[in-house]
Amino acid sequence: MDTIKGLRSVTSRIQTQFLTIAVVFVLLFLCQSPVIAGPGHYSSAESGSAEIIASAYPDSKADQTEIGAEKSGEPFLGIYLDDLTFEEAYKQHYEESYGVKVEGVIEGGPAEAAGLMENDIIMQFNGEKIHHEDHLVRLIRSYSVGDEVPITYFRDGRVRETTAVLRGRGEKEDEDEKEERGREKIDAGGGGITVYTSWLEPEHGEISNLLGEMGFADVLTTPPIGEYSVQGLLTRGFQLQFGIENNWYWGLVFNQYNTKKRTQLNRHLDYEFGYWGFTVDKRVPVVRPILLTGGIMAGFASYDLKIFEMTENYNWRRLNEQLENGVNNFVHFQKKYLIAQPNVGMIVRFTDNIGIQGKVGYDITHSYDAGWKAKVIDDKFEINDSPETEVSGPTYSVGLWFDIF
Repeated sequence: MDTIKGLRSVTSRIQTQFLTIAVVFVLLFLCQSPVIAGPGHYSSAESGSAEIIASAYPDSKADQTEIGAEKSGEPFLGIYLDDLTFEEAYKQHYEESYGVKVEGVIEGGPAEAAGLMENDIIMQFNGEKIHHEDHLVRLIRSYSVGDEVPITYFRDGRVRETTAVLRGRGEKEDEDEKEERGREKIDAGGGGITVYTSWLEPEHGEISNLLGEMGFADVLTTPPIGEYSVQGLLTRGFQLQFGIENNWYWGLVFNQYNTKKRTQLNRHLDYEFGYWGFTVDKRVPVVRPILLTGGIMAGFASYDLKIFEMTENYNWRRLNEQLENGVNNFVHFQKKYLIAQPNVGMIVRFTDNIGIQGKVGYDITHSYDAGWKAKVIDDKFEINDSPETEVSGPTYSVGLWFDIF
């Protein structure tokens, strides 16, 4: 009997230990399975990612891992997240100590509509820095369906901004939203520089007549492409642009034409026309490689004509005499303007950072001086009977575009 009681006691202890081990294995199994971590958020120890998803997209891999009931009134963003590792930050040249990585984007979700893509690093959500995936999930839960939330993210070495409209579970975007999303997905690029050549057709009659009377060949040329009778100036310059938001950009532009000529009478001409100013432009993505542009430039322009005639060499001991007799002559003619140039154009991108930009515009000028001035050192003198000489006319520009800011 004692032996039987002992066996029963041992059997009871084994059963208890077995049940304990079984419970432990069940708990471990549950920890390895996807569990609900909050509305719209699922955490997987196996994948190491958080999924902010919606059942409205049954073909997505997110729907395949859902467990538990859904609530249609809770907001979702529609992305897969993972905490940012040092290796990933180093790979993307990301220098900040905060942010989460986008592992994937749900098709048709708010994140895709906002232009977010796989491998983006979400830095801020409505101005608050994101330190880990659960932090972002809690922030999303604190908003309501329909809220528009600004998001700051990092892609291709540059900080960018967008706005996401949180939707409820089960809500589908309408056709207008789809069309808008298609436009917003195309990145309009950041700031950069365009190095270009411009063809200007200014009103130049009075200047050409004066230079002809003095024996100089006309500084105007025919276009380098095609056969046209119209003449103009082939200028060179550059434009710097800096992104603001919503595909608006401000910048600086500089453009100049310079040539030197000489006659058989030892007359020398240094001819210069140029302008600089501030620009405001809007880019409209059409398809991925093409951006339409429109904007305006406002600034300052000037003509500078330097003419020197030398009939004999200067003599140190006879300088006063030579000046009194007007042996050698030098004059600097100048006329200044305010300039505005509305323009439209197109950027065709070969890569995300390199392309060709073309523009068509019209220069509108207004001189704030009556006639021309003769500039002598720091003094200016009026030139009697000098013309007003307008610069207004069409301009055509083309150049290499670099998206580097």
